[in-house]
Amino acid sequence: MLDETLPDGTLRHTVPVHWAVRVVLACAGGFVLFIIVHELGRPLWAQGLWPPNIFTLFFAIIFFGGLSIGSGILSMALFGTALYWTITPGKVAIRAVNPFRTVDHRFTRGQIVGFTTVEHDNSEGPNTFSVRLTTIGGQHYDSRSFGSRAAADRLLTEFTAAFSA
Repeated sequence: MLDETLPDGTLRHTVPVHWAVRVVLACAGGFVLFIIVHELGRPLWAQGLWPPNIFTLFFAIIFFGGLSIGSGILSMALFGTALYWTITPGKVAIRAVNPFRTVDHRFTRGQIVGFTTVEHDNSEGPNTFSVRLTTIGGQHYDSRSFGSRAAADRLLTEFTAAFSA
């Protein structure tokens, strides 16, 4: 369950990163890295990258571009952070979890500027919306994304009600 309101008024909200997503991303990143090194690394090293010739820069750009894409996908799998929010009257606790580290953030009423609904531009389709917590220090934490402003505004109402109670 992604949102849960307990009998004492505590609101729990989850921004998940499912283990299956991590596995798929790790496999995709590993595949890209393997293919780049296996298919381009050996032949290009012998024919395009060394000794330096007119094609060295062209093949180097392809090779290192592929490495950067594969390592980026793999790092998303390894270090993508799931957020677990707990909102009680006057307090917000956010636990950020990835496979290697857990970080707890705790904020009180005096450390929080407020909650707002934020629109995220999406070049691939309709824009998405989330609820953003902004702190006095300028940090911000976003809820999971919603397809409509109305859904995000409903969550904003729940957040402010749980925080202000």
